[in-house]
Amino acid sequence: MLLHAPLNKIVVFSASYDAWGTPFTTTNKTPWLRRGYCLHEHWPKFGLIDMNGRFYDPQLARFITNK
Repeated sequence: MLLHAPLNKIVVFSASYDAWGTPFTTTNKTPWLRRGYCLHEHWPKFGLIDMNGRFYDPQLARFITNK
């Protein structure tokens, strides 16, 4: 689970993930924060996770690009 709360203690981002990185509960009140599982950038429109050089599909539980 990831959780981000600034000094005023209002939760602006929280997420939980299954073992393969699929988010199943998310609160995101920030339009600029797209980080998630292992703090990699998520592409929710495509359902992919950018792991800095390789794209991962949590639905397939596989990387979809080569090294």
